Amino acid sequence: MVAAAGAGRHSGSIPPATERPAMLLDILLHTPRWVFVVLAVLVVMGLRASRPQNASLRRCVGLPLALSAVSLAGTTSAFGTQPAALLAWALALGAGLTAMQRRIDTRGVRYTPATGLFALPGSWLPLALMMAIFAVKFAAGVVLAVHPQAREAAPFVLGVSAAYGLFSGLFLGRAMALWAVARRAARPALAA
Repeated sequence: MVAAAGAGRHSGSIPPATERPAMLLDILLHTPRWVFVVLAVLVVMGLRASRPQNASLRRCVGLPLALSAVSLAGTTSAFGTQPAALLAWALALGAGLTAMQRRIDTRGVRYTPATGLFALPGSWLPLALMMAIFAVKFAAGVVLAVHPQAREAAPFVLGVSAAYGLFSGLFLGRAMALWAVARRAARPALAA
């Protein structure tokens, strides 16, 4: 996600405090413009989700599925198909999915089977999760551009992979909870 900004300057050490602002500027200047476009799109989508809205089941499930695919792609593009990375991603995804399904409050959510639309209360959760996934991807890109050897460091590999999986699992858990609301709302319609 980020070009090799300042690679090799400090051979693995943290740069002196006087050089950090220049390094941050260097990172931002070497970040492709499309990364900022993606960030802007995610922010707009998250801000829209913060207001009450109507949304289809496809939209409510599609975005989390797409972001999960992006997070898995982030894991495999950064670390290949290292079994430990994939396992960390999958375990964290399962943990996040389970935790969110059990804890999310869907009392304010309404689903109308006739229209196939949810009436969703506003929530800041989608914005927070999208920003978290973006931040992990961006930070991992910076670290790997500056220190390519980090892709062999188990704590980094496992931490980044687990973070990708956890945030994706939380997002998917929310989608699964909404899907459960739709199924419950459709039952009376099927019985009639």
